[in-house]
Amino acid sequence: SPLVGWELKASTANNLELIKQHPRAFSGVYTYVHAAVGDSGTFTCQYNASALADLFKPYKDLGLTVTPALGLSNHSLMTGTAAKNVEQVASFAQAAKVSGFMLDFEPATSDPAWVHAYAEYVKALTKAMHQVGLRAEMCVSSWGILDGHTVPQGYGVYAATGVDTMMSMAGTYFGTNVTKDIYNVDQEIKDAVSLRQLVPGVGTMISKDCSVVTPPMGCKAPGGRCYNWTEPKLRGFVDAMVERGVYQLDFWRADIDRETNCTEQYYFTVAEQFMNRSLPSDVSPIADEL
Repeated sequence: SPLVGWELKASTANNLELIKQHPRAFSGVYTYVHAAVGDSGTFTCQYNASALADLFKPYKDLGLTVTPALGLSNHSLMTGTAAKNVEQVASFAQAAKVSGFMLDFEPATSDPAWVHAYAEYVKALTKAMHQVGLRAEMCVSSWGILDGHTVPQGYGVYAATGVDTMMSMAGTYFGTNVTKDIYNVDQEIKDAVSLRQLVPGVGTMISKDCSVVTPPMGCKAPGGRCYNWTEPKLRGFVDAMVERGVYQLDFWRADIDRETNCTEQYYFTVAEQFMNRSLPSDVSPIADEL
């Protein structure tokens, strides 16, 4: 069936409460556990593999995929030390019993050399993760090396690595201009990002009933309501994704730093309805590929 992943932090008690309130709105979770590849190319994480497996077991018991974010230092990428140690990352992921890693690398450059270096790293990591039966995922965006306009291949430079999914951040997070969001998705499709790889990300709106909440990163709006979605806008965008055959969405939880259950309820309804639809006959679920 179609999938909806949610970006959550690792405090499982609050997250599990939310998931159990809306079990049909979640297919998986993306979490943040300070997993990263440092300058020497060595992988580190705030948890050891056994502790992480224990932490995420409640999610797995609910049948959810669990994918931590993976950071990467600029130095390790451009010197090649990161690529030499992809097996270490894959081995840890296997021991931690996670579904894979989501690369979240956002350097402040648009240099094409960095694009190609990053694509080579994504390719190497994907190969290593696949060798242990796990997934490699990545974030893309509308700026820097994550933008589809930096090199002639566009987003295709990353799609060609074989990475399992490419989750769009700023290109689709905001409901300010839904036409532009849809254009950005169409650009990915034009650049040969497959429907198996394409994952539009959407920022959630915080309910006005929540008067005190830590705003999401970069948000200066009162109450943390930065992403400018309304229920009609969100439904229109998701309908456009359905028309294109997209079968996975990703919702960024805007109250992620306080986890105060302030997400507008219509997000859960839309997620449930999206997951309840039928897939096109030429698109198989992600699970079928593993």
